[in-house]
Amino acid sequence: MSIQTQTQKPEPKRPDSIRIPADLRSYLRGEARKNTRSYSGEVVHRLEASRQADQQTQQKGQPQ
Repeated sequence: MSIQTQTQKPEPKRPDSIRIPADLRSYLRGEARKNTRSYSGEVVHRLEASRQADQQTQQKGQPQ
């Protein structure tokens, strides 16, 4: 890890407004409770997992 990376401040979190169907919102809220996360934390966790899966898929498709 370089010194520059250590001194950088994390990007501030900003609210985003997205439309989520009521049934999906209810499902995510229930899953957040089961996983002892906030609703927002559950959404971020699932989006991050999706991003990592996408990156792994892309890496598998690249020639070595």
